[in-house]
Amino acid sequence: MASVWSSGGNMLAARGYLAGYGSQSAAHSIAGSKTGESPCNDSDEYNGTTWANLPDLTVAIDNLSGFGSVTAGAVVGGNVSPYTQTYEYNGSSWSAGGSLPVAKQERPAAGGSQTAGFVAGGYNGSNLGTTYEYDGTSWAAGGALGTARRAFYGAGTQTDGLCMGGYAASQSPVTEEYNGTSWSAGDDLTTARYELDAGGSGTSAFAHGGHDGTTAGIVSTEEYNGTAWSAGGNSSNAFYAGGGAGASGAAGLAFGGTISATYRSYTEEYTGDVAPVITTYAQNNLAMLGVS
Repeated sequence: MASVWSSGGNMLAARGYLAGYGSQSAAHSIAGSKTGESPCNDSDEYNGTTWANLPDLTVAIDNLSGFGSVTAGAVVGGNVSPYTQTYEYNGSSWSAGGSLPVAKQERPAAGGSQTAGFVAGGYNGSNLGTTYEYDGTSWAAGGALGTARRAFYGAGTQTDGLCMGGYAASQSPVTEEYNGTSWSAGDDLTTARYELDAGGSGTSAFAHGGHDGTTAGIVSTEEYNGTAWSAGGNSSNAFYAGGGAGASGAAGLAFGGTISATYRSYTEEYTGDVAPVITTYAQNNLAMLGVS
């Protein structure tokens, strides 16, 4: 099966540098920047076809990160002082959550659920390598990244997490995997990129779009099977600093973003072809059944 992007319903307003999380058929886009209002506090939900307005975030923030679901989500950090804020969504309203121990600006990587989330990297005068874990009330220190960076994306859970790309000294291809205690090196992206969007799990993820330092935006997608990245399908539109969501690399979503200083309202849905990793044990069992 070929991996392809297809057009979804346009966002209610063109926005970039926003937070996104959820699944292909139940996603949340939060805050960011839009023309004439930078930052903004917009909050919208996607049902697989169209976007609908939700209660606005209580403050306007851009370059923030999000994690969770449309009925139990959270956003954290961003480029509005004091840069340590967390806000939680319960399906009907926003409320303040626990504050980060340190400021995290410039789109750190985040993942997990509202009661078991993580946020890694970011910026606070210099690139950060720190990770913090959220229990729904407060943040606690986790393992440090191998490569400090900002402007990247996270996926997966607090105990099976993933982060990829970003900006270190320049655009980065680095992928790291989190087990709830420490980060370890994963397979590098084929294309180094920052301000990308992504989604999925630690064993089935996609990384899409972004900026490679020389062009206005990237259309290519890469798929992760828990071991290696492989080429996926190209989107119809190039953009960076958009939002991403998806339960797996086979069912992703990308929305918003910017290109040539113009914010975008595109939504594109991804049908990927992430090949599972077949273990030696499974291969032996298949061989016994005469399957190669």
